[in-house]
Amino acid sequence: MAQFVNASNFERVLLVDDHEIVRFGVSQMLLQRWPLLMIRQAPSLYDAMQLLEEFPADIVISDLKFTGIPVADSVSRIWTIARSRPVVVFSMFPSEMASIHLQHPNILATICKAEGMEKLNNVLLDIYEGDWKRAETNNGGSKSGSLGKLSNRERDVALAIASGKSNNMICEEFGLKPSTVSTYKTRVFDKMGVNNEA
Repeated sequence: MAQFVNASNFERVLLVDDHEIVRFGVSQMLLQRWPLLMIRQAPSLYDAMQLLEEFPADIVISDLKFTGIPVADSVSRIWTIARSRPVVVFSMFPSEMASIHLQHPNILATICKAEGMEKLNNVLLDIYEGDWKRAETNNGGSKSGSLGKLSNRERDVALAIASGKSNNMICEEFGLKPSTVSTYKTRVFDKMGVNNEA
């Protein structure tokens, strides 16, 4: 795993989320622990890429789902950002589901917002201290986790959901009826502990 971040240069953070309240909350949490951090915010990955040209962030904390943007486009932009700096994804998707498409050496963690700010804080502290093993453990360790509970078809549907495909697209891709897709989605969300599709 590439290690761009260490205790001596974790000074500039870029927060990317289309919800201002989330950016505010994460900023406040970071500043409580590291009062001298320089933090910039962007409401989209497009804005983040523009901002990174003038603000050389040491680490980017980004959502995965943005209003009106397919998840596949977000994944592509996150990969582009991760080519030059570490990224932590903080999203409504379950960590294991998000990490399927985000496997890149500079994507240090995928954290579900439902796991809370404390989880994000712990992972960032581990990264800040250069303790990569502990950060991976705090992030849930293995990227397979609850995906192992899914049948092959449920896993296919989970991957389609994670890539932003609609129910109709999933129906067409796998030759399934809409009611069958709904059943699979319900099973996936139940097995992965997801309350809704947010």
